[in-house]
Amino acid sequence: MQDDGSLTLHLRLTSDGKEIDDTLTYKTTDRGYDDVLRHLGGLGPGDTRSFRPWKD
Repeated sequence: MQDDGSLTLHLRLTSDGKEIDDTLTYKTTDRGYDDVLRHLGGLGPGDTRSFRPWKD
């Protein structure tokens, strides 16, 4: 989590295990932000955490 609350996700695998190299950023005002934060188990500014892919 960034200091402004935005979430930066560094993606390395798809849900079916294929390797990728991508980054997604969710701002606090973005639709889905709360769902992403809940999936990550909650974070505070400066926190980092590994996470599993979402299930389809």
